[in-house]
Amino acid sequence: MVGKKMRKAFLYLAVMGVCAAVCQGCGNIVQTEEELVIPKEEGTEEQTDMGGDGAELYGEAQDGPARGTADNVAAQVQAPERYQTEKKDGNIMLRADAEFEIPDVPGIKLMKVEARFFTQEDYDTVNAALFDGGKLWDRDYEAMAETHGFIVAELKTRIEFLEEVKAGGVDGDAPYGDTDKTLNQRIAECQAMLETVEAKGMTESMEPVIKEIPAIVGQNGASGDDWFQLSGFVTSKENDYSIYMLNHMDDEWLLTEFAADRHDGRGNYQYYGNSLISYDQMEDAKENIESVQIQPEEMLTRAKDALEQMGMEHYAVQGGEYFACYKAVGTDETDGKTEIDRIGYGVHVIRMVDGVPVNYTHQNACGMPDDESVCWPFEEMRFVYDEDGLASFYWSDSYEIEALSSEYVFLLPFSDIRNIFEEMIMKMKRDIFNGTGDSLEMNIDKVCLNYMRIREKNATEGTLIPVWDFFGTQTYRNSNGEVFYIQDSEYDSILTINAMDGTVIDRNFGY
Repeated sequence: MVGKKMRKAFLYLAVMGVCAAVCQGCGNIVQTEEELVIPKEEGTEEQTDMGGDGAELYGEAQDGPARGTADNVAAQVQAPERYQTEKKDGNIMLRADAEFEIPDVPGIKLMKVEARFFTQEDYDTVNAALFDGGKLWDRDYEAMAETHGFIVAELKTRIEFLEEVKAGGVDGDAPYGDTDKTLNQRIAECQAMLETVEAKGMTESMEPVIKEIPAIVGQNGASGDDWFQLSGFVTSKENDYSIYMLNHMDDEWLLTEFAADRHDGRGNYQYYGNSLISYDQMEDAKENIESVQIQPEEMLTRAKDALEQMGMEHYAVQGGEYFACYKAVGTDETDGKTEIDRIGYGVHVIRMVDGVPVNYTHQNACGMPDDESVCWPFEEMRFVYDEDGLASFYWSDSYEIEALSSEYVFLLPFSDIRNIFEEMIMKMKRDIFNGTGDSLEMNIDKVCLNYMRIREKNATEGTLIPVWDFFGTQTYRNSNGEVFYIQDSEYDSILTINAMDGTVIDRNFGY
């Protein structure tokens, strides 16, 4: 069980090691009174006198007529029907023919965000809606101490596997796996346990001894050196789900997560933790995807129904993408080689705060520069469905929200934002590709105005602020013009810009 309990923590460490810095700074989010756009009450003279499309207040748009009415955000930022541009700088090409996603709200406020622990209510709500309120249970490892919790059939399968490894050429007298024990010693251990239980008359029909576990979530989770963890299994609709909850906060880690992964009945978790994030990955999985009977629209509907059952009215389905469940291949379980075992469709769920989405991106604020000590990922919720139904549920890093002000913040006109984007993205890419001979073509197809949680470096409190995210395809070519990588995901923000002051924000760091 130790491996199960710590696998998510290890995952965060791995992610932090590879996240790269892009560009820092969230600017000063505290606005003066002159910078605030005061909300207007319906029917007031101030509202009717704003002047048609708001051009006098916010300036002219560069991309043609603005859309929206005078009392909504789209008109405030002078958003055109589409963002269109084409620019070339040496071996870097930028093209845009992008639609906008702008919330239909009268304005956007700053919101204070504070991390919170998962509660008993959270557990009970999810369990009732997704797993029919099933009891939490686990194997009785004390009663099964002679076999370390394994049953006869599992021991035989394990011995067969290890013998195949040895027959494949692995030295039986060399250390094997993640301990100092040799392959021969591991085989001998399993054989000794098998002989012990068979001598007592146990056969392959033996079922594991199980016991019910109290599904009690600590009132305040855990902090400091304490790591509150709840783990076990819940059976629902003839499926066993591995349940895992972690509540932990200290000066370095703000980690709270609630995960459920279907168990395949053979001692393996069907872990859909890997989305197919690139064009190359999608191409490699094309046959796997075509071979399964998964309709994305149906999966989105299932997730919406699940949210309704859980009563999560402040959450909404953002969209989805394909996920892969991998299995080890080869004779050595430590060589790291894997292949796709199953395909699922993961549905991303996001918060809606006063009608403004807190959009999900693959960049999850787990990057940590040398002078950063606090890891606080963005909130994430997803459902993964495959041909057998719900395969995985994951919810992490929830938080409490309160308004910092009753007033709406000032938003820069999109004409300013687009100028900043075009200047900064070309500069950033030019710094990377200068003198390499490689080239890059960027095609922007979507621009979103949404909330993002930002914080000061090493802080454990944050603020929801409005930002612009630019999405599209990035195609990389070598000096011969040959494509060697394509980044094509609607959940990878190419650049994020503070909608209030135009500073660039790094989603990898969260500020």
